[in-house]
Amino acid sequence: MLGKLFLNLFDDGIFNELKSHLQQNCGINAMTKTLWPRFTLLIILCVLNACAHYVATQRELDSQILNYSPTKQTGTYCSKQLTEQSNNIVGTSLPIVKSFKSFLQTIQKKQPLDLVDKFTLWALLQMNVRPDISSPSARLQLLANINNRPQYFNFYIKSSTHNKTYTSLPYLHGLSALLQYYKSRYSLLELAKFMDQFPNRFIPVNGHLANFLKKNHADLIKHKVFHQYYFKADQPLKKGETIPLLPFKKIVQNYLKQGPKNDNYQSDNFLFQYNKHLDKQIIVKCNYDLQLYERYIYIIDKMQKKANPFGIQDSSGDSIIALSSQKVPTASPLFDNSFLISGNPSTTHALCQIEDKKSSTQISLMSFNSRDPGQHIYHLIEKNFWSASSPEKIDSFLKQARYLILPHPKRLIVETMRSEEKELTKLLASQFPVYHSRTLGHMWAYVKNNKLKNSNIVVDDRHQNYMSCL
Repeated sequence: MLGKLFLNLFDDGIFNELKSHLQQNCGINAMTKTLWPRFTLLIILCVLNACAHYVATQRELDSQILNYSPTKQTGTYCSKQLTEQSNNIVGTSLPIVKSFKSFLQTIQKKQPLDLVDKFTLWALLQMNVRPDISSPSARLQLLANINNRPQYFNFYIKSSTHNKTYTSLPYLHGLSALLQYYKSRYSLLELAKFMDQFPNRFIPVNGHLANFLKKNHADLIKHKVFHQYYFKADQPLKKGETIPLLPFKKIVQNYLKQGPKNDNYQSDNFLFQYNKHLDKQIIVKCNYDLQLYERYIYIIDKMQKKANPFGIQDSSGDSIIALSSQKVPTASPLFDNSFLISGNPSTTHALCQIEDKKSSTQISLMSFNSRDPGQHIYHLIEKNFWSASSPEKIDSFLKQARYLILPHPKRLIVETMRSEEKELTKLLASQFPVYHSRTLGHMWAYVKNNKLKNSNIVVDDRHQNYMSCL
């Protein structure tokens, strides 16, 4: 009787956590709740032990929070406006950001380049930086703000079913379509020829690619071409080691031979408008329907959505920021004798265009590397993110503590180390169990204020990002 009364104090979610603790620490492996009263005394003793452990852990966490002082990280945006003919290159590999900036300066002395041309060159080089998720088979999403006209693009494929006659390459298809949309004087093939002149004949492996190689070691080593390029003495390459420069012209020629107009390619520019509780002068448009979060409907993926962010801004203030992503269930070569990795475009990340007509401010916002990237944007909008009219204010918003609501069972994942004491106390008092996470998600923004005549790309300080303007 005592055991039944004791266990009835717990709902199923807490019961499952209790069961896990007892199995791990007390040696009880009973599988059903009805059998557990037999172990009443042992259960009570173990729960008391678990509570003591919880209190000790909570005290340790409280101590960490009270003594935590965020690192004063600089370099999330450029403090000075760009000079004429200069560019701000943004990416995840510092040596490549620096090399590409120098390369662009050399090319521009010989060839006139518009922003879309520079972006395409930078996007082609990303295939070398992240051959795992910036492969030609990846999804490409981007936010462009050119001549005060914000535009969203999403390039992917209709079906991921493998076709023996051709391989769908939405990443390259997207770049080609972008050049046509903005009426570039160059074709994708011509820009690929420019990239073959890139002076660095070897590209350093960054931390993200090194992690992928380590995690997928078993699948990669099965393929001769991967073994040749990604391994040394049967060990995957580490950060700082190199892979050769890709033959860009050959890759684009392969895409053109595959049939760039096949009906498997898809693109869209549609954004949902969100205006609940907002002034009529505030326009928020996103590829995620933020009204779902109003109704407590969460778009939770089983795994975190990984993406490679990159972008460019020129001296006119115009900018393009982008994400590439793909799922790689089992690593295999995209082409014969190529270390590019085949995959299927992943589900979309969250991107928004925001405009405040009162302050003449336009904001482009990307949220990624999260199980629910749209939820992070929704929480920012609820905090009046649209009012951020300068890079300093954008940076302040992006550095605030984030939280993620996860249902089934309901719980809160919180960046406790970034939370203010009042905010954390409020969350701990909610009906949801609260769990700690050092970081949640990754966000980039671009802000353009036409009244102040300034514009900036602002990156998240939670992960490694590099800017050539710094």
